[in-house]
Amino acid sequence: VGLFGYNDGTLKNIALERMDIKGKDVIGSLAGINSGRITNSYATGKIVGEKWIGGLVGANNGSIIDSYFTGRVEGEWMVGGLAGANSGRITNSYVAGEITGEELIGGLVGANFEGDIIKSYVIGEVEGELGIGGLVGVIWGGSITRSYVTGNVKGKEVVGGLVGVNSDDGSIANSYARAKVEGTKCVGGLVGMNDYDAIIKYSYSAGTVKGKNETGGLVGMNE
Repeated sequence: VGLFGYNDGTLKNIALERMDIKGKDVIGSLAGINSGRITNSYATGKIVGEKWIGGLVGANNGSIIDSYFTGRVEGEWMVGGLAGANSGRITNSYVAGEITGEELIGGLVGANFEGDIIKSYVIGEVEGELGIGGLVGVIWGGSITRSYVTGNVKGKEVVGGLVGVNSDDGSIANSYARAKVEGTKCVGGLVGMNDYDAIIKYSYSAGTVKGKNETGGLVGMNE
């Protein structure tokens, strides 16, 4: 569901304001699924759904460049301020607003599947229950480079100021979180849980971190 249900071409210089969209799965204001190229575009408003929900696109398999979303995104699973899921490339893009859900919730992207996120950021509030990150809920491969978060990140388990879970050879570099992070288990200022095969380098967290078990200023649990 979106202005374009499926995009395999080029969308540029598009402005969507005061959007109010409610549906079920794979929802974005501009495109439900993007396998093409989106540049210099933005949307504002409120997007509500269940799974694969994003402020701009439900799922990104292509590229998103110089674009943004401001407003509120609500869902249950795999919810992101820009894209619910990303297996493509996001560059020079941002989100400002409130992102809420249950599992795999991120300020920019809910779940990153071998995708790349470069020079992008989130300003606002992200809240959920499991796998919650200020920028990305969970990384299953791929990379985050020169990106950051400022604001509040709140969840129950596996909560990070930048990323909830970094796994499957995921890489975080030259990035930071300046956030108030709250949770109960596996709570980190930058990453909630960092898997044994995942990498964090040249990155930092600056803010407050509150948790009960496996809580750290940088990483809650490093396996």
